[in-house]
Amino acid sequence: MMKRKMEKRKKKTIVNYFSDSFVLIKKNPLYFFIPVLIDITFIFAFFFVYHFFLSKIMNNFFSLLMMTGNSLQGIIEESPESVLLMHQMNSAITAIILWVISLIISSYFIYSIFQSASWFFAGKFVHKKLILKQYIKRFFAVNIVWHIAFVLISYFYVRAVIMTDIFNIYSNLQAVKPISLIFMITLAYFSLISYALITEKGFRKSIKGCFVIGFKRFFSLICFFAVFVLIFLIIDLLLKAIFLISEPVMLIIGIIIIFPIITYFRIVLISLIKDFSG
Repeated sequence: MMKRKMEKRKKKTIVNYFSDSFVLIKKNPLYFFIPVLIDITFIFAFFFVYHFFLSKIMNNFFSLLMMTGNSLQGIIEESPESVLLMHQMNSAITAIILWVISLIISSYFIYSIFQSASWFFAGKFVHKKLILKQYIKRFFAVNIVWHIAFVLISYFYVRAVIMTDIFNIYSNLQAVKPISLIFMITLAYFSLISYALITEKGFRKSIKGCFVIGFKRFFSLICFFAVFVLIFLIIDLLLKAIFLISEPVMLIIGIIIIFPIITYFRIVLISLIKDFSG
């Protein structure tokens, strides 16, 4: 029996996973749109919070830039106002740090809440006995690792941009850009595998398993991801053409096409990882 199962698994191609996932969706099409609606809500919620905190950060940052020039002039001239100006600069720096920390924490919670729900409902197509509370707890734990990694990569990239484009100080920005991109792609690759693993595994096995499967099944997974990258490139070209006709129509068609494909992507990936980890 075990040999037969292994033979069937070996014979199963990426195309089979796409077709099998489509069959699962056809059996319960209304259920399919739950994660789609969650993703749409997530986008609006995330960008609202992101722009709120970013505006606070940038307002304090530009105020700091204006004070920096004045403080240098005050120090050179030994102006009595320089002490007050330095105090204002320290307040602005403190405010920036606090707003950045608030953005990091808020983005983690918003992403984890919405995305854990989306992945859970997508996972229910493959794992019928999946428990919502258990999955969300695992997602929050696993996502801490990826969120910290994302923050660190973003820090070095943003730091290089600020040094080069704002302060006109030489930095290794040209090297940081491609390195950051490579790290971000790698981070996305392993994190997506771990999200699929959470449907069956705990925190440690999901983190460990994403690297084991990620390397061991690299070719199969890269082929899978390449298909979706190609699909999104085609959609991008389509939406650009529609944009020339009408921006609102482009937005509506984009929402109708993109979010269901993302949910379909999750279901196929969860099916793949289920067999790869078996």
